[in-house]
Amino acid sequence: MKPHLTLLVVDDEASVRNFMKTALESADFRVLAACDGQEGLEVFAANRGEIRAVVLDLTMPRMDGWEVLARLRAIDPDLPV
Repeated sequence: MKPHLTLLVVDDEASVRNFMKTALESADFRVLAACDGQEGLEVFAANRGEIRAVVLDLTMPRMDGWEVLARLRAIDPDLPV
């Protein structure tokens, strides 16, 4: 059994978020999902040691993807996003 890598998907559109989650899980990834940038940062902070990469929408309400990206880079400059 190969290890499950954990990814974070951040997208405000439920259909996109659900599609990404299903597709990535079928490829044997563990997927955490967030509905906007603020929630994405909260999920990342709570699971920082497990998340290996982030799939990030750039246009979202509350906090856009560019701001989320900047904050993630401040925490972990080498995180694949």
